[in-house]
Amino acid sequence: MKQGNGSPPLYLASSGPGLNPVSDVDARLQIVMSRLEDCQAALTTAGELHTAQLVAMALLQLRMRINHIGDAELRALCDALARDEPADLPTASREAGS
Repeated sequence: MKQGNGSPPLYLASSGPGLNPVSDVDARLQIVMSRLEDCQAALTTAGELHTAQLVAMALLQLRMRINHIGDAELRALCDALARDEPADLPTASREAGS
Protein backbone atom coordinates (compact mmCIF):
# COMPACT_ATOMS: atom_id res chain seq x y z
CA MET A 1 0.00 0.00 0.00
CA LYS A 2 1.44 3.37 -1.03
CA GLN A 3 1.48 6.13 1.61
CA GLY A 4 1.18 9.78 0.62
CA ASN A 5 3.52 12.52 1.65
CA GLY A 6 2.52 14.93 4.40
CA SER A 7 -0.47 14.89 6.72
CA PRO A 8 -3.83 13.56 5.61
CA PRO A 9 -6.60 16.12 5.15
CA LEU A 10 -8.54 16.92 8.32
CA TYR A 11 -12.27 16.31 8.50
CA LEU A 12 -14.59 17.22 11.35
CA ALA A 13 -16.85 14.42 12.51
CA SER A 14 -19.91 16.67 12.16
CA SER A 15 -18.93 17.87 8.68
CA GLY A 16 -21.23 16.64 6.01
CA PRO A 17 -22.71 17.70 2.73
CA GLY A 18 -24.15 21.20 2.89
CA LEU A 19 -22.35 22.18 6.09
CA ASN A 20 -19.82 24.99 6.10
CA PRO A 21 -16.74 23.70 7.97
CA VAL A 22 -15.53 27.24 8.71
CA SER A 23 -18.75 28.27 10.45
CA ASP A 24 -18.76 24.92 12.30
CA VAL A 25 -15.25 25.61 13.59
CA ASP A 26 -16.27 29.15 14.56
CA ALA A 27 -19.29 27.77 16.44
CA ARG A 28 -17.04 25.36 18.30
CA LEU A 29 -14.64 28.20 19.12
CA GLN A 30 -17.58 30.17 20.55
CA ILE A 31 -18.23 27.26 22.93
CA VAL A 32 -14.55 27.15 23.89
CA MET A 33 -14.63 30.92 24.50
CA SER A 34 -17.64 30.55 26.78
CA ARG A 35 -15.83 27.91 28.83
CA LEU A 36 -12.67 30.01 28.98
CA GLU A 37 -14.71 32.99 30.20
CA ASP A 38 -16.06 30.79 33.00
CA CYS A 39 -12.51 29.70 33.85
CA GLN A 40 -11.30 33.29 33.83
CA ALA A 41 -14.08 34.32 36.24
CA ALA A 42 -13.27 31.41 38.57
CA LEU A 43 -9.57 32.24 38.51
CA THR A 44 -10.28 35.90 39.29
CA THR A 45 -12.57 34.91 42.17
CA ALA A 46 -9.84 32.62 43.51
CA GLY A 47 -7.33 35.47 43.40
CA GLU A 48 -5.27 33.90 40.60
CA LEU A 49 -5.02 37.18 38.72
CA HIS A 50 -1.93 36.39 36.64
CA THR A 51 -3.43 33.13 35.40
CA ALA A 52 -6.72 34.93 34.69
CA GLN A 53 -4.76 37.42 32.57
CA LEU A 54 -3.25 34.55 30.56
CA VAL A 55 -6.73 33.18 29.91
CA ALA A 56 -7.80 36.69 28.87
CA MET A 57 -5.01 36.67 26.28
CA ALA A 58 -6.24 33.34 24.93
CA LEU A 59 -9.75 34.79 24.72
CA LEU A 60 -8.44 37.81 22.82
CA GLN A 61 -6.69 35.57 20.31
CA LEU A 62 -9.84 33.52 19.78
CA ARG A 63 -11.97 36.65 19.33
CA MET A 64 -9.49 37.98 16.80
CA ARG A 65 -9.58 34.69 14.89
CA ILE A 66 -13.38 34.45 14.87
CA ASN A 67 -13.78 38.08 13.81
CA HIS A 68 -10.93 37.91 11.27
CA ILE A 69 -8.94 40.68 12.95
CA GLY A 70 -5.25 40.73 12.03
CA ASP A 71 -2.28 41.76 14.13
CA ALA A 72 -1.94 45.03 12.19
CA GLU A 73 -5.54 45.99 12.99
CA LEU A 74 -5.03 45.23 16.69
CA ARG A 75 -1.81 47.23 16.71
CA ALA A 76 -3.59 50.19 15.09
CA LEU A 77 -6.31 50.01 17.76
CA CYS A 78 -3.73 49.89 20.56
CA ASP A 79 -1.89 52.86 19.05
CA ALA A 80 -5.14 54.84 18.85
CA LEU A 81 -5.98 54.01 22.46
CA ALA A 82 -2.47 54.91 23.60
CA ARG A 83 -2.82 58.36 22.03
CA ASP A 84 -5.97 58.95 24.08
CA GLU A 85 -4.36 57.87 27.38
CA PRO A 86 -3.41 60.56 29.92
CA ALA A 87 0.33 61.27 29.73
CA ASP A 88 0.76 61.73 33.50
CA LEU A 89 -0.29 58.15 34.38
CA PRO A 90 2.80 56.05 35.27
CA THR A 91 3.53 53.10 32.98
CA ALA A 92 3.29 50.55 35.82
CA SER A 93 -0.21 51.76 36.68
CA ARG A 94 -1.35 51.49 33.06
CA GLU A 95 -0.06 47.90 32.81
CA ALA A 96 -1.74 46.91 36.06
CA GLY A 97 -5.04 48.32 34.84
CA SER A 98 -5.27 50.82 37.72
